[in-house]
Amino acid sequence: MSKFALQAVNMVHGQLETNEVLNTDILQLLVDTPREDFVPSALRGTAYIDKDIEVSPGRYMLAPMTFAKLLELAEVTPSCRVLAIGDSNAYATAILSILGGHVVAIDSNVEMHAKALENAARFKLKDVDFQQVKNMADGYAVSAPYDVIFINGAVRILPDALTSQLGIGGRLVAIREVKKGLGKGILVRRLDGQVNIREYFDASTAVLEGFEESEQFVF
Repeated sequence: MSKFALQAVNMVHGQLETNEVLNTDILQLLVDTPREDFVPSALRGTAYIDKDIEVSPGRYMLAPMTFAKLLELAEVTPSCRVLAIGDSNAYATAILSILGGHVVAIDSNVEMHAKALENAARFKLKDVDFQQVKNMADGYAVSAPYDVIFINGAVRILPDALTSQLGIGGRLVAIREVKKGLGKGILVRRLDGQVNIREYFDASTAVLEGFEESEQFVF
């Protein structure tokens, strides 16, 4: 077993299972998908540590436990249409494309969009559509409705324009920033035209561009 493969197994046993991430399909997928190949080469040795990794200035790859818990909340199945928001390096998109059906991945950052395309080609991701957008908080209405919206970062606001892109029964997952350095993993469900929001676990990460303070929000 390679050094990184061993680190992946230790991540699952030491970080995820001990924090009640128990979905065996997700755990196996996180072992099989090489996190180290999605981070800058100088940071490969830190790929499996229990913290966010800055993959470019101000943009982060979610810590393994935060990412895994959000995946469990999202309940992605092979029939799901998924919108991945702010996936700086295509790691989340790679996972979501295996768990679900078609994935639309959006980013407003030119460099991040280019990097995601590069990684998608390198790993031959299938059924994935990458789009560069002006504002990630607007989502991507052209391909809506979605069964799952996965936000790779913290949010202070959730615009109606985004939650309205969920189909009936659709789920949105993200980290809601309560105050700086403190947040909650949330699950938003759209039911009969209304949205229901529940908090599930403690977590913190950087607020994603476009999801800062605004007059329009659903919290």
